[in-house]
Parts: sequence; structure tokens; C-alpha cells
Amino acid sequence: LYAIQSREHHIYSTREIAWNNYPLPDSIPRFQHIKSSAPSYQKEEVSSVRQRPLFGDLHQKMLEEYAPPSVVINQAYDIVHMSQGATNYFQFSGGELTQNILKLISPQIRLEMRAALFQAVQTKSPVEIHRIKTVTQLHSEVIDIHIRPSFKEGQITEGFILIVFKPVKEALEQDGILVIESAEPVAKHLEEELLGLKAQLKDLIEHHELQAEELKASNEELQAMNEELRSAAEELETSKEELQSINEELRTVNQELKVKVEETILNSNNLQNLVASASLGTIFVDRNFEIRLYTPAVLEIFNLKSGDYGRPITDITHKLDYNNLLADAETVLEKLIVIEREVVTKDGRYYMMRLLPY
Repeated sequence: LYAIQSREHHIYSTREIAWNNYPLPDSIPRFQHIKSSAPSYQKEEVSSVRQRPLFGDLHQKMLEEYAPPSVVINQAYDIVHMSQGATNYFQFSGGELTQNILKLISPQIRLEMRAALFQAVQTKSPVEIHRIKTVTQLHSEVIDIHIRPSFKEGQITEGFILIVFKPVKEALEQDGILVIESAEPVAKHLEEELLGLKAQLKDLIEHHELQAEELKASNEELQAMNEELRSAAEELETSKEELQSINEELRTVNQELKVKVEETILNSNNLQNLVASASLGTIFVDRNFEIRLYTPAVLEIFNLKSGDYGRPITDITHKLDYNNLLADAETVLEKLIVIEREVVTKDGRYYMMRLLPY
């Protein structure tokens, strides 16, 4: 039912099967309830039609009766059909059921059958085994084995093999002992078997060479990939060295910035200490006249708090009896000059006020 496409990869395809076409009778009797009996000539015609033989079955039965025993197997060497007389060349033993011809064939011809089947499948041509001795169920017998493979594409018989067992009648008996007249020496059988083994070995060598070529190609690809990976590793190593160099530079810059930050913190602390220790009240403002810094002594005159940094000087109340503070500050910022004025507080204390650019 299936044709083998690749025995190694277990790939099979369905095969078309020819159905037996059985001839139909020329006339089909009609079953009617007729009281009167049919005429005698009609009975003879119907009986002749019913007794007409099926020529296809008749031909097959006559072939099985008069032709040599034969077996039909598939490419897996499984028996799909056999003639009636072919069972004499098989030995059925106990165990698991099987249809493989190499397991069922008589042990005397098993080795030759295996080599011939292999050669027939490999060369796709007929193979013959001449004058081989076997022991059937009744007596010893000399037979010729004809193997006819069919590998024509599109044929119904594609993938099947016909094996014919043809008895040889030229065997002579002398003094009750069977004497076989063989025109071919035993060496020829061994040579044929050797040729089959050589063909099998050649196929194995070709398969091995093909696998070796594939492995060689794969090895070359792996070597190319290894070279690419090596180049990538060298590039990564170079990038790593560059990153290490940049990291050293950043570390140096970070150390320098750290030193500068420490110096700035020190200067800021010194300035804070200087401002805190000064007994003069001082206010530092920017161009928008917003407070940036002041000394503690100025708190006696201006009502400042710690949250007043960034507020305009005009929003802060003071105890001076003086209203031109903003105008004098604008003049100093515009002309970059120093203005000194004597001011008095509302409680009668006098101060010297000095406005100078910073």
C-alpha cells in the first residue's frame, strides 16, 4: 500500500492499487412473482449466464497451478501476496508474527536471497540466482530464483518486487544420493555475494564522504564564527582599555573637583564666620535689590528673618527715619559710586549709612 521514498528517513508515499474488474452478466434476471413456469429455453439461457466463468480469476488460478511458485514483496521486504506452492520454501517458527521474507525464508537460501534483494533494489534491475540447493518440507530441491523489481514511476506495481522460485529438473540421482549438476562454480556465488557487499560498502563510503563534507563545511563555518567572535573580543578588549583610560581621567577630574569643592566649602565657612563675627550691620543685595546675605548686627535696624533670603529690600521694614533707601541704591548701581549718609532711627540713635557697589 505504500512506496518507500527514503528508507533512512522513514519517508513513504501511498501507492495506487488496481481493483479487480469482475465481468457482469449480459442480462440481469428480474425477480417477479409469476405463477406460470418459464419456458425451458429461458431456463437454459439463465443457467448458462450464471455458470459463465470469471476469466481474471480463472487466469490467476491456472497461473498458480501451472506456473512456478512466486511471492510479491514491498521495498521493506514484507510479503504482500504469495502463490499456493511458495509456502514450501518458508519456515514458520514460534514467536512474534512477521511478514519479512528474510525471516521466513529457508535458512539454506537466506544469505543468497539477502544479497540478491539488496543488489536488485540498488541497481533497480532483475537479478537471478541459479542452481541453489534447499530443503523443502518433502525433499531436497535445486531451484533458480528470479527477482524482478518494479520501479517505474506512475505504474501500479511501483515499489513491489516479484520473486519466482523455479525448480531445476537437471538434478541427477546416483546410488540414492542427490547429485547436482551445476555449470557455475561455487566461487561465482561467492563472487556475486562479494559484489553485493562491495556495492553496499561503496554506498556506505559515499554516505560517509558526504557526511565528512558536511562536517567539513560546518567546521569551516564554525571557524569563521570563531574568527568573528575573536575580532569582537579584541574590539571589546580595546573598548575596555579606552573605558579604563576614560575612567582614570574622570577619577582625576573628580579628585580635582573634590579639592575645589573642599576649598569652596572652606571659603564659604570663612566668609560665614567673618560675617557672623563682624559688628557692622551689612546687607548684600543683587541687581534686583533682593536680599542675598546679611550680618547679625543689622537685625537691630531691619526686621529680617532666616526666610527672607531672596525677598526685595523694599518688603523689609526697618527702624530708620529714612525713605530714600531704594533711590540711593539705584543711584549706586547705575553710577557705581559710594554714597554715605547719616541716618537716625525712630528711637533717636544715629548711624553712618554707606551704600557701595559689590
